[in-house]
Amino acid sequence: MKYNSELEPLKIPEYGRNVQKMVNYAKTINDKEERTQFAHKIIKTMATVVGNGKYDSSKYWDHLYILADGDLDIDWPVKINIKYLQFVPDRIPYRGEYNSKFRFYGRIIEDMIKKAIEMPEGEEKNELLRHLIMTMKKLYVYWNNQMVNDDIIKHHINILSNGLLSIPDIVFESTHVAINRQNTENQKNKKFGNKNNKKRK
Repeated sequence: MKYNSELEPLKIPEYGRNVQKMVNYAKTINDKEERTQFAHKIIKTMATVVGNGKYDSSKYWDHLYILADGDLDIDWPVKINIKYLQFVPDRIPYRGEYNSKFRFYGRIIEDMIKKAIEMPEGEEKNELLRHLIMTMKKLYVYWNNQMVNDDIIKHHINILSNGLLSIPDIVFESTHVAINRQNTENQKNKKFGNKNNKKRK
């Protein structure tokens, strides 16, 4: 495991390393429409981390442009000027020392859980929960180098939410479909890439 001093410096530290990982992942998505949809999820996460969850501000898109080094091909909903690559945003107030039972999830996950607790039941909340579950699974596997199942994620969410957030099984099941679809797409892309490499040879 790398220490903080060995990790790549963050472009906007206030958003945390997990948001930067989301931006990096967005660049690997081949389909532009899917890439754009994921960018909107990133904006929601950014707003949850540093604000009150309202993501209608254009500043988040400006910051996303910075985090992506201006290299993110999506349908931008606002006009982005290349000058933002040299723009240094106002520092976001630091919220104190971070102490968590599961540090590998980071503050983003805990903020997403707090936001989900406050939201009324409905599809918007379920969409946030699906994104929460999938992100937690990826982080768990990455940092612990072992597979994770729904029961572990449910247990961790129960602890992090102090028992205030209960996620229906149907939401967990929908994440299985999304993950399987993503794995299938990754396998197709890998297979297609191998064919192209053989042709070049």
